[in-house]
Formats: sequence, structure tokens, C-alpha cells
Amino acid sequence: MMAAAMAAREGADVTLLEKNEKLGKKIYITGKGRCNFTNRCPEEEFLGNVVNNARFLSGAISRFTPDDCIRFFESEGMPVKVERGNRAFPVTDHASDVTKALTKALEKYGVEVVLNRKVIAIKPSRPAKPYHKLRYVSKAKAAELEEYYAIPQSFEVTTCKVQHIDGAHDLALPAIHTEVYDKVIIATGGLSYPSTGSTGDGYVFAQQMCHNITECKPALCGLNTRPTFEDLAGLSLKNVRMYLYQDFDRIASYFGEMMFTHYGITGPIVLTVSSKICHTNMSRVYLMLDFKPAVPEADLNKNILALFNESPNKDVYNCVKDLMPHELMKYLLGRAGIPLDKKVNVITKEERLSIVKMLKKFVILLDGVRGWDEAIITSGGVSVKEINPKTMESKCCDGLYFCGEILDVDALTGGFNLQTAFSTGYCAGKAAAGGIL
Repeated sequence: MMAAAMAAREGADVTLLEKNEKLGKKIYITGKGRCNFTNRCPEEEFLGNVVNNARFLSGAISRFTPDDCIRFFESEGMPVKVERGNRAFPVTDHASDVTKALTKALEKYGVEVVLNRKVIAIKPSRPAKPYHKLRYVSKAKAAELEEYYAIPQSFEVTTCKVQHIDGAHDLALPAIHTEVYDKVIIATGGLSYPSTGSTGDGYVFAQQMCHNITECKPALCGLNTRPTFEDLAGLSLKNVRMYLYQDFDRIASYFGEMMFTHYGITGPIVLTVSSKICHTNMSRVYLMLDFKPAVPEADLNKNILALFNESPNKDVYNCVKDLMPHELMKYLLGRAGIPLDKKVNVITKEERLSIVKMLKKFVILLDGVRGWDEAIITSGGVSVKEINPKTMESKCCDGLYFCGEILDVDALTGGFNLQTAFSTGYCAGKAAAGGIL
């Protein structure tokens, strides 16, 4: 939507082909329906939240900044508020207002929007070539290449009508239509939340036009664990320190909120970890939780010993239950192999230290990330080595552009991914229409 609006604003005749029955379907579920559409932070901080290919993205972010994004939406009649962590939202907290603002821009600049139309083929008049073949040619091939570029570029785009039955896409194949365009922008998203239409169509088109696709993985999602935590499902914790280990080396730590689930763990810091490790062999990584990060291990041991000395005849669970939520404390004692009704006066030093270890060094083994239905974003996509970072134009097929989640660029939560979509869409749209960036 941003790419189409920017291309039309430059004076291009633009058609937006959308296979869904309405525009911006994924926007409606973004940010739990509130849509944190950008993050108003300095560029350096913004790029620090980009997990993959931040350097590639830097040009687009500088050309259409978070402040530019906020001004754009305000100019389309959507008041904006900025909350904790520089996260920007519609004042109304309604994600639909973001879609309405973009739709308003499409109408203002005269974009033809065609709904219920699925693109099934894109055929360039000049066949695409792998990027390395376009870069390195012998003198003997120079004349052939010159002849290649002499062919005017255009694209035959073939579509079919889509009927939506019970939320599914039912293709009405007889309603096939082919149109010729001078330029094509592929903005089909990735694979996350396929129910919103993100079913990987764009990757197929990209590969057909000689692009390489970095392996796609679900990201910003929960983690499956071994064992799972059915007994703790729904328990949310704040102020937890989570350490990430790879090959027994600590490589990162995170502080914040998490939640136990029937399949494993989720929550803000877990989503961050999922993006960091989604391409990693899970047998090489594990997590260690510190449930009491403000209390040094030695002090925690002294505190528990003091509780034991005050009430030597109590059951161990009744003595330590207030250190953590009760259900978690029961679980930790069970993991330590200590019966809940064991009397404090017979608890050994080793058992006491094992309680401390459960609270300070709780190890979680991982069994993979959750699936596409739960992933907020896709990690992976069209290789950015084959994309012009200034214009988002393909290096394999001139006149072809990519923007948004289809690119191998992904970031953490906080508005960074939508801003990435808007910035790359801005550059692609403007460049495709011949505007100066």
C-alpha cells in the first residue's frame, strides 16, 4: 500500500493487485489490534534492533524515517501517540486506522485497487539473469549483453479471480486475465500468519526471475521446550533475566517479561530470543533463567538459610513458597527432587543449594520455534545481495522491485518491522515511478 501510494504520488499510473477481499488484512491483528506502526528512535538505535541485514536497510530508513512515517499518517488524518520505548500507535488504539490512512492515500493519488485478484504468473519481456552473470561478462559477451538490454522491458502479469469461502481462498480459474505493465513491485509479505494471505507467493516469482531465497524461518514467536510446562501454563513473570547459551558459551542476556505455556515459553524476551536463534540448530543452544536477578546467589543462599533457621519444623514448601509464585515454587522443588512436605530441619546443604540453583540457574532445553500460524514475522527471504539498497530494484531483472517482509530483513518487536515495510515500500514506489531518492 505504501509503495503504490508513493509511486502514484510521483505521477505513475498504478494498479494494486490484492488477492484478499480487503486491504491491509495483516495490519488488523498487528500489536494485538493496536498496531505499533513505527518506533520513534534515532537511526543508530533503530538499526540496532534489526536482526538481519541492518546495513542494507540503513539507506531506506534514512530516506523515509520514523518521523517521516508519523508525519505521513498524520497528514492522512490519523492522530499519533508515542508510548514507552518510543513505540508509535494510532491515538485511538485501533489498528484499522492505519489501514484507513493508507487507503485514503491510495484514493487521493488515484491508485486502482483490484481486490480478490491473485497473481499467478509474472513474465518479463527480457528474461531475468542471475546477478553474477550480469556483473561478470567477457568482451566477447559484451555485444550479446548490449543486445539483451536493447529489448524494452515490460511484464506480463497474469491473475485469476479469487472467491473467499469460509476464510479460505477458492480460485476461480476460468477468470484468468493478463495485463502488461512497465514496472512491477512485489510486496507479498512472507509466510507468517498465512490466514491473512501471506502464503509465500512472492518467493516463487522471485525464484523464477533468478533470485536466491535465504531459508525462511518463523520468527518473533514462542519456543517449544523439553520438557514442556503444562503445570505452569499461563504463568507470567516480570523482571526475569534470561541467558542464551550456544555450544556452552553465553552469547547474550535479556531482561523482562516471559510466560510459561503448554508447549514451552513465550513473552517479550522469548520473542527476541526466537529471532536470534530461528536459523540455529536447537541442539546447540539452551536457555538459563535467573528468577531473582536482583539478588546475588550467595545472598539468596543466606536468605533461604535464615528462613530455615526461623522455622525448622515447617514443611520446606511452606517455608520458601513466597519466594516466587506458589505454583512455580512447587515446580522448582519438584525439579530439585525435594518433596514439598519434607521438614526444613532435615534438608541437607546440598538440597538447599539445589533450591538456590533452581532460582538462579534454571536451565531450559529447546525443541524449536513455533510455526507460521503464530510467528509475527518471517526471518529470511529474497537475498539482499541481489537488491539495490537505494531503490529496492532487482539486480537480476530491471524494472522489478521488492519491498517489505519478502526481503531478507527482519527486526525485533517495537514497530521496527512495520517501519521497515514502510521505508522499503517508499523507496520502491518512488524509484519505480522515476522519482529522485
